[in-house]
Amino acid sequence: MIDVNIIKKLPLFYDLDAEELDEVSKVCDFKIYNTGEVIMREGEPGGILYTIKKGDIKITRKVHGEEEMVLTILRENDFFGELSLLDGRARSATATAITHAELVLINKEEFDAFVKHNPECGYKFMKRIALVVGSLLRDMNEKFVGMLDYMWR
Repeated sequence: MIDVNIIKKLPLFYDLDAEELDEVSKVCDFKIYNTGEVIMREGEPGGILYTIKKGDIKITRKVHGEEEMVLTILRENDFFGELSLLDGRARSATATAITHAELVLINKEEFDAFVKHNPECGYKFMKRIALVVGSLLRDMNEKFVGMLDYMWR
């Protein structure tokens, strides 16, 4: 359980009212990571969503077997691990704290039980995740089409 005052300031929880925030806080944890500490590794079992309260996180993926490619840098209020919250599959990337980081964690099993008893709140939460992920996909699609246009000229 986490202090509700921590999560109410995070965009992922903006759509929730005070009562819902109180309920969600019961399935959230708080963890601090030091600079350079690995939060999750590509290929490991998933099942936790992370929201950044403070700090910067590097998301990387191995290419050509060993070489590490930086996919993005996430900052305060961003979240990651949302896919494994939904499907529980293995991690598709590695996340490493590049500064002191304070994260809010939500475990899949606890979240699934929560949603079963609080479907409206679960819907609001999942809708927020879907909107953010959808926006990222639109941006990626535009960049991809721009690349294709450039290559075919």
